[in-house]
Amino acid sequence: MKRYKKENQLPIAYYDGRCNFCFGLVQQLQKYNLDRKVNLIPFQLVSIKVPEELLIVSNSESYEADKALIKLLKIMGGICYLPALILMLLPPFLLKKLYYALARNRYQWFGTTSCSIN
Repeated sequence: MKRYKKENQLPIAYYDGRCNFCFGLVQQLQKYNLDRKVNLIPFQLVSIKVPEELLIVSNSESYEADKALIKLLKIMGGICYLPALILMLLPPFLLKKLYYALARNRYQWFGTTSCSIN
């Protein structure tokens, strides 16, 4: 018998709901979220101050930026685990540099969208 976590025990992923790239990635991840592995929430919709980068809160631990991306992909499992493995092979300084280069230029490269709730 499969046990389900209570809703408040699920990891929470805060992402940029205005960024077309981030929003599109979340839309793709939601296709694999059928058994509710993680709550995906745009940080524009929360009243508390969260960093304006990908943030995962899970079991009283938090992960930011590049580490959060890897954690999210690992949580999702399945086909999403392969990109996590590839990212883990990169040297940490290079992964961090790539993440922040994308983060800095995301609006210019991918544009913005209005934040929506799914």
